Amino acid sequence: MKDVLSEYIQMADRVLEETSVLRLERLLKNNHNISPGEMTQLGVKLNKNWNNFAKYGIGICIILTEEECEGQELIYKYDFSKDIQKIIKESPKCSKIYYLNDKYEISRMKYQDDSITISQCSNISEKMKKIVLYLGIRGIDIFIDGKLFRSDDFMSSYKDVIGIRKMLGICDYEKLIQCFYDEDIRYDINKRYFLQRGDVPKEYHASTIDKYPKLLKNRPEQYFHNDFVRYLKNNCYDTVIKEYVNTTEDRYDVLVINEENQMYVFEIKWLGRSITTGMKIFENYNTSERAVAGAYQLFDYVSNADKYSEIFLEYPIFCAILLVFDAREKDTEIEYPKDIARIPNIDLGKRLFMEKEKLNASKAYFDTKR
Repeated sequence: MKDVLSEYIQMADRVLEETSVLRLERLLKNNHNISPGEMTQLGVKLNKNWNNFAKYGIGICIILTEEECEGQELIYKYDFSKDIQKIIKESPKCSKIYYLNDKYEISRMKYQDDSITISQCSNISEKMKKIVLYLGIRGIDIFIDGKLFRSDDFMSSYKDVIGIRKMLGICDYEKLIQCFYDEDIRYDINKRYFLQRGDVPKEYHASTIDKYPKLLKNRPEQYFHNDFVRYLKNNCYDTVIKEYVNTTEDRYDVLVINEENQMYVFEIKWLGRSITTGMKIFENYNTSERAVAGAYQLFDYVSNADKYSEIFLEYPIFCAILLVFDAREKDTEIEYPKDIARIPNIDLGKRLFMEKEKLNASKAYFDTKR
């Protein structure tokens, strides 16, 4: 029974860890001419524009017809204020539907007598076999042929709206990282990262968990990466993109872009020992060299972004952050190359040292409040 449960958990994790790019490729494969990169860019640009209007609580529907026809203004440059004003003042229960051509220009629009809902957008997407976006108070929901790709607006209660107002911008990334560290990482309270005794057969305890108390689970980078992205999406109101590939083929672990078009790039590395599928110990990342390699990666990203920004019309990197999950036995500082550490828009100071000790509830509470 334990083996079956373990296999199920691993399978569920693989499904949850599917990257947005791979999922987009799968959803767009058969019926659409838009590429995953174009879809991502449209979502980012539209999200930046809609941030100015989401607070009014008006839901609208956007349908990508992908038709080759005449259009007006690009949807991500459109000023929704007049439409929202009309809805609020004349008919608060009505809403508006926008149809886009193959260039994402508004080809036509129509009013609907009642408020558009997320469920209606899902049904429209499924019936028309089109990409449909719902723009609401929390952000943007995207349906592809009736299947939900991205969801910002599902809220269980008004408390969720209050929570949104407490979210931080990516400019406060230091505070976001500190809270993430305190809540999820420092003591691994949720038992997500360190190997637990029940994770391996008893005959392997002596050579694994008994010998290395801070032994990480197999492929811990997936857990760190996914959990950090999930934390940002829940606590940062700016646009968060996992595994973004730019035009020069640099792959950013995490890209966050705000309303000022400032790009924050995170490179994620981990240090320590992990267990392999064959119950062996993987020690290649148990030194600071892995983190130093991450610093050089950020240097390349920043240099390429500066060099090619005008050619490819991409924004330069505003800030590049190396996020190191440090599960080594000793809390040892890392020495980075001085020429990289001196670059103003590279931050090499975000090392999250992980501790493994039994804590009582009061100690955990007071430690996380410091």
